[in-house]
Amino acid sequence: PVSRAYGVFTNNTKLAFWYTLAELMEAGVVIPVPPSYGLSEEANKTLSTIQSLDFNKQITVLRNAVCDMGIDPLA
Repeated sequence: PVSRAYGVFTNNTKLAFWYTLAELMEAGVVIPVPPSYGLSEEANKTLSTIQSLDFNKQITVLRNAVCDMGIDPLA
């Protein structure tokens, strides 16, 4: 099924998937996060920490965050 396809993606492709999803949300193609939604204090701290990293470290952190998402259809 399509829902298992994500598990086959490489880590870089998974990161690109989430980036593309965010871009489509920003463009209004995909339903965005509601304007009334707010991050928790802990999530805001985490976001600030990630934003303070240099670009390459941001990519590494975000890639690591998405690499274990999804079900491995080959398992």
